Amino acid sequence: MLKIYTPTHIFDDEIITGITLKNDDLFPPFGFSISQADIFTEQEVVQNRKILANELGFSLEKFIYQKQIHSNIVNIAKSNFPIYESDGLITNEKELILVLSLADCCGIMVYDNQNQVIGAFHSGWKGTKLKIAESGIEKMVLQFGSKPGNLKIWLTPSAGGDEYEVGKDVAQFFPNSTQQISDEKWFFDNKKEILFQMLELGIQKENIEISPVSTISDKRFHSYRRDKNKSGRMAAFICLKNS
Repeated sequence: MLKIYTPTHIFDDEIITGITLKNDDLFPPFGFSISQADIFTEQEVVQNRKILANELGFSLEKFIYQKQIHSNIVNIAKSNFPIYESDGLITNEKELILVLSLADCCGIMVYDNQNQVIGAFHSGWKGTKLKIAESGIEKMVLQFGSKPGNLKIWLTPSAGGDEYEVGKDVAQFFPNSTQQISDEKWFFDNKKEILFQMLELGIQKENIEISPVSTISDKRFHSYRRDKNKSGRMAAFICLKNS
């Protein structure tokens, strides 16, 4: 059985969401991955995506993937949606699973229970700098009438703020979320920066659940920072149930 990490409280029973663990005990030696990264074959990825579909009880055609490019591009996903270059997906279709491919970057999973709309946004430091979540939420507002004050947010396990080292080239963009640790290195708290952005948009703090897990130190998760080219990619997913 595929092991999956889920939020503790933020979403109700109308939502299916979570992030796959590395599952290296079931898939030795490098674990379960939904993307090729540097070490997985196309055949392995196809098989793993089938395994995920079976685990969640949906056909493979219900899963919406994207070619992530560290952008602020957000698309509205529909059934039989092709793979586009983007880093965000939103939909109001039931039983359509929006998927992010992650290994240290943060997955921002969004639910509007008033209008029955969901979003999934991939946010590494580049996506956070480009405010991918703001782009996605603004699109939810324009296309589906979402109100930021009603949204519920889950920030997935990702690189921790006391482990995620960056240089000045990155730190300069995040003065409120970095801590200098040497002449040339800073710690960057990506989840903290995303939280600031969410609050500025009018999201209620009590409607945001932030996973305390750092993928770098928690070996249950894939981490590119930790494992370099031996790292796979986890699936973070969100779906509206057909109630």
